[in-house]
Amino acid sequence: MSFWLMVCAYVEEDSIIVRFGPAYLFVGASLAVTLLLPQGYVHMFVFYSLREVFIAWMLFFAAYKYITTDDDRLRLRLSRFPKFYVLLWVLLLAVVAENGLVLLLISPGHADIPLGFFPERNFAENLLALVCEFVALRSSLTYLSVRHSEPPTQGGDQVETYIDHNLVPYAASHKLTPRETEILRLVLLGKDNQNIAAELSLAPGTVKVHVHNILKKSQKANRQELIQDYWDY
Repeated sequence: MSFWLMVCAYVEEDSIIVRFGPAYLFVGASLAVTLLLPQGYVHMFVFYSLREVFIAWMLFFAAYKYITTDDDRLRLRLSRFPKFYVLLWVLLLAVVAENGLVLLLISPGHADIPLGFFPERNFAENLLALVCEFVALRSSLTYLSVRHSEPPTQGGDQVETYIDHNLVPYAASHKLTPRETEILRLVLLGKDNQNIAAELSLAPGTVKVHVHNILKKSQKANRQELIQDYWDY
């Protein structure tokens, strides 16, 4: 349920029914399986598989939001981890396959295999949890390394990557022109009007006018407020 709430926050889903409905269904299904199915390996397989059904729902929901959203910013955010998304599906299927192999085919109670060899969560599920933790920690470290307590004022690969991920939706939200978007990127990288003019082969006065228009459209008083607003976006 905690994982599902994080997914809802990531895709900006604020519907009470969508946020809490799946949890009630999950608990209800778990109780139904516990009360209606006789104890045994089939019961265990179905009971444990409910977790994988819940995770599959999360993955389907993320794909649905990506396909149906008209928000370019959200679409860009959802497209940042395609390899992680595919890996989650692979590991999810591996969890179900391992549960089926151990509980339905091998039947550990009748096999000459010590039960202590198997973890409470199967190997694939442990690997799935470790992968999620690794991606979360790596993303957090990357985010903190470029933000710290103040917006970064110097460029770098991580800073430029973060800026490029959000530049188009931010510019669209403030109705910036392509040239203003191009200048905004250089402002975010800490370049002054003179350097921007030299890089884009523009007159310094032209750059100054564009920067003024960017500040006006974003309703910011100066460059520092503009940069802070971008990193808070």
